[in-house]
Amino acid sequence: MAKALKTILGAVLLISSSNVFADNSWYVETSYLRMSADHFTDLEISAAGVTVGRDLVAVKPVGVALEASLGGAINSDIFETGAYRMLGLKFTSSVARGVNVFTTAAYVDVSGGRSEDDALLTVGAQMFFSSRLYGKIAYGLASDSNGGQVSLGVRF
Repeated sequence: MAKALKTILGAVLLISSSNVFADNSWYVETSYLRMSADHFTDLEISAAGVTVGRDLVAVKPVGVALEASLGGAINSDIFETGAYRMLGLKFTSSVARGVNVFTTAAYVDVSGGRSEDDALLTVGAQMFFSSRLYGKIAYGLASDSNGGQVSLGVRF
C-alpha cells in the first residue's frame, strides 16, 4: 500500500507542477494532534508533523488542495516510536475575509508498535494572520479514533 501511496503522490505532483510558481498555490504546515481511541477510553496518542499542500482548484470562494503529511509520535500508549504518513484532498470554502472552513478526506498509514492504515475525515477552520501566514484548528474522525489538531502554516 505504501508503494501505491508514493505512486499516486508522485503522479499528482508531476501533473500539477506546471504552475509551480503560481502565487500562493503551495503551503507548508506544522501540526500537533491528539487522538483518542474509541474502544480504549484511556488510550491517547500525541503526534507532531509537517504537511505540504498544493491548491489544485482555487476559484473563490471554494478550493480543492492535495496534501501530503509526515509525522511522528510524541507521547503514545501504543506507538512508542511511531510515524504516520497521510495523503488527502482538502476542500475549503471562504466564510468571511481571512476565514475558511474545510474538510479533508485522507488515507493515513501508521507504523510503529502497532501498524495500521485507515481513512480519516477532518473538519475545521483556518484563519489568516497575513496574506501568507495562517492558523488552523480541526477535529478528525477515523474508524476507531477521534481527536483534535492545531496547525500553523505559510503559503508560497
